[in-house]
Amino acid sequence: MDLATYEAETAFADLICTDPEWLNEEFDAIASASFGQPPVPPPPAPPQVSPDDGEWRPPSPT
Repeated sequence: MDLATYEAETAFADLICTDPEWLNEEFDAIASASFGQPPVPPPPAPPQVSPDDGEWRPPSPT
């Protein structure tokens, strides 16, 4: 990183950190826009059905 880039990044950091209240409001807005409600869980797996004789058998390989 050259000196000009470092100075620009430092100036930008100083600018956004000058007002902590504004920074917190912006962070909260970004976080709430990105992480709204949690996703809906997937539906439960269908129950395994036993064969007609009542004994469970693993699926046959195909």
